[in-house]
Amino acid sequence: SLFPLHPVSPSPLRAAEPVRLTKDGSFKQNIQWSPDGKTLLFTRIHEGKMALWLMPATEGAEMKRLLPAHTEPHFDGHWSPDGKRIVYVYDKLEGTDGKLRIDVCNADGGENQTLVPHKAFEESPRFSPDGKLVLWVSTRNKNPDLYTVDAEGKNEKRLTNDPAYDLHPAWSPDGKLIAFASGRSGKQKIH
Repeated sequence: SLFPLHPVSPSPLRAAEPVRLTKDGSFKQNIQWSPDGKTLLFTRIHEGKMALWLMPATEGAEMKRLLPAHTEPHFDGHWSPDGKRIVYVYDKLEGTDGKLRIDVCNADGGENQTLVPHKAFEESPRFSPDGKLVLWVSTRNKNPDLYTVDAEGKNEKRLTNDPAYDLHPAWSPDGKLIAFASGRSGKQKIH
């Protein structure tokens, strides 16, 4: 649903009613606005398959799979700041195990490639505000830590090194800081 924040009455505390965009009943999460505000990118489980879907951010618009040829789960998509690329998690299934890696494609699904190969669980990819780096979480050193790589998949850098779990990273708008959840103080808190 879209939930407009502009008031519909003189009271500044009352927001407009939300507008329901989908009525299919399937599970959806990780919703991302495109940089131009016209398209929504999200993870959807439809007919037993977890995949990335796109739809115009208007009532009655139709959903479209971003990567219809992918047969394995892929999720947690994130737009590049210019709206031309999407980075996401691809789950290469091997038996009952998943080999999570970070892939990237054009916004229309073309030119799909692996950005960060599977070494452990590779999750939560996020483009930097200038589009030059991708931040993600990896368990390659036993517990989740934060890493960056350039947009071409080179110059990997480990940012955190703590026994606590570092999760759910987010760039500051200027790209100078990263907020993340961590259990360094005994409980998950924002750092």
